[in-house]
Amino acid sequence: MVLHKEGKMLYDGVNKLIAENLDRLAKEKVIPVFPTGLVDDPMHQSQEGELLLKGLKSIWDDHSANMVRLGQILKYMVMLNRCLHAFHIL
Repeated sequence: MVLHKEGKMLYDGVNKLIAENLDRLAKEKVIPVFPTGLVDDPMHQSQEGELLLKGLKSIWDDHSANMVRLGQILKYMVMLNRCLHAFHIL
């Protein structure tokens, strides 16, 4: 796609996939453990807060790792594009 000047389409597609993945993870891992606020017991509230933080950390760790991998792929694509231009293959 980058080779055919479709970088914006690639960017928009990746952006959409990232947003959809984060939405899915929020629905699966955050909403189910979101504190209800219905119980006055401090121990119960603490446990609910801990579950929420664990869910958020899990999502953040997954997102961060995926962004590193995506960055590596995009850097490779840029390098490949430069090499192809240097050898007049494009």
